[in-house]
Amino acid sequence: MPRISERLWNENIEYAEKCLSHPFVRGIADGTLKERHFKTYIAQDVFYLQAFLRSYAFAMSKSDEIGVTKELHALIGGILEEIKLHESYSSKLGISLTGIKPIKECSAYTTFLLDKAANSGIGETMAAMAPCVVLYHFLGRELEKIKNPSTQYNEWIMTYSGNEMARLAEKIQLLLDKNAPDTQEVHDTYKNAMRHELDFFSGPLRENG
Repeated sequence: MPRISERLWNENIEYAEKCLSHPFVRGIADGTLKERHFKTYIAQDVFYLQAFLRSYAFAMSKSDEIGVTKELHALIGGILEEIKLHESYSSKLGISLTGIKPIKECSAYTTFLLDKAANSGIGETMAAMAPCVVLYHFLGRELEKIKNPSTQYNEWIMTYSGNEMARLAEKIQLLLDKNAPDTQEVHDTYKNAMRHELDFFSGPLRENG
């Protein structure tokens, strides 16, 4: 039988495909995404990643297995590296990362994520968190195939298509496999996270017109 992480991904592949065809994501690939939209996205994603870190901390506090704790620690390191990428963009583009006010898509996603992390077990928390990591690696790999070589967002694509992101995606899926029961709640949680991911790409375009 396929791993639960594989089944959850396959059940929600339509959301991954919608993200891949989203105007924001296509704009990253061909370089047509307006800088103001990208700047809004970077700030909102930093706000989101801070919630993501707190969710890992909630999961670690509930772990009584040293192996699981070590895996969560490694995943936290990956998020800190991702934040470094965003800080690099903020420096280049003049994006303020202090006092970020979340737009409605970001607020809805972080509220969902932190609620799951605070009130659920590790398995369900991983079901809420895994879609972000796995989806972004999927997008990075697919955009690498179709990107405009001169896109100014090449660093974004390289980061998410790279081996380190592949390693992190596999780690969080293994944690999901090990800890998540095959329940309707886990399936619903994963699907809701994928829906939030799709909405997240729309926010910067809506916010800036």
